[in-house]
Amino acid sequence: GCQIMKKMADVDKVYICIKESHPDLIEHVNKYVSEGIEVRPVPDVYPMGWERVLVREVLKKEYNMLPAEAGAIVGNASTAIAIAQAFTKGQGLADMVLTVSGEGVKNPCNVQVPVGMPVSEIMEACGGYTSEDVRLIAGGPMMGRTIVNDQFVIDRAMNAITVLPHVADDAIACLRCG
Repeated sequence: GCQIMKKMADVDKVYICIKESHPDLIEHVNKYVSEGIEVRPVPDVYPMGWERVLVREVLKKEYNMLPAEAGAIVGNASTAIAIAQAFTKGQGLADMVLTVSGEGVKNPCNVQVPVGMPVSEIMEACGGYTSEDVRLIAGGPMMGRTIVNDQFVIDRAMNAITVLPHVADDAIACLRCG
C-alpha cells in the first residue's frame, strides 16, 4: 500500500510513523520496507495520530488548512491496506478494523467487522456494556459524534466506537481544542 501511494503521489520519500513505545513493531515493519520508505519512530504522546502533529513532528513544518501546504499527504495503515487490496486483488473495501474502547464497554478491543455491521452486534461481541446508561461516541472522544443508541451501522469512514458511562454534564461552548 505504501509503495502504491508513493507512486500515486509521485514522491521520493514515505514515512511510516510508529510510536516509540512499540519497538517490536518498529523492528518488524523495518524488515519489509523498500527503497524510499522509512519507518519513523514518534513520541507516544496524545494526539500524535493527528495529522497536524505528525507533520510537525516528522517534517518540522506547520500548515493552516491541509497537510499539502507543508508538502505532505497523510494516510493511515487502514487506507494503505485497502489500497493494496484494491490494486493487487481487485477487492473493494468490505471490512474495517474498529477500535472499541472506553470504560463503558466490558471488553475493549480491536475488531475486524464488515462495513454495514450493526453496532449493537459489535457491542454484544465485546461483552456488552458496563452499565445501562452509557454514552456511545462514533469515533474517538475528542472528534467523534455522540449517538443516542447502538442502532446504527459501521460505515467506511468509522474507525472507532468509544463507550463511556453516562454522566450528567453542563453544556459548554466549543473551545476548539481540536
